[in-house]
Amino acid sequence: MKKTYVTSMPNHIGAFLKASRCFSTLGINITRVSYNKAVDSHTLFIDAEGTDEQLKKADIELEKIGYLQNDRNNTSIVLIEFSLKDVPGSVVNILTLINEFNFNILIT
Repeated sequence: MKKTYVTSMPNHIGAFLKASRCFSTLGINITRVSYNKAVDSHTLFIDAEGTDEQLKKADIELEKIGYLQNDRNNTSIVLIEFSLKDVPGSVVNILTLINEFNFNILIT
């Protein structure tokens, strides 16, 4: 099973190492890591692969160390990727879809 974690990494040495050890201890494979300073300087997207049980344990462990987003303000950051045709107006369809789901595009 695959899952993308949207983590909030503290700004100190070894923060990602701590998360990596969490996954490793549970036998979860990190398949991709991405970072986008334009989204948030502390947000790290981690794609992980493991069993449902392993991933649920990772949820708990990452929550314990404060790396998962909290829902105090009922907002969350998601990364959405689209492949667009290289034709005029193709972005309009994507922006219409984003609007239909009431997503906000954050530009920082």
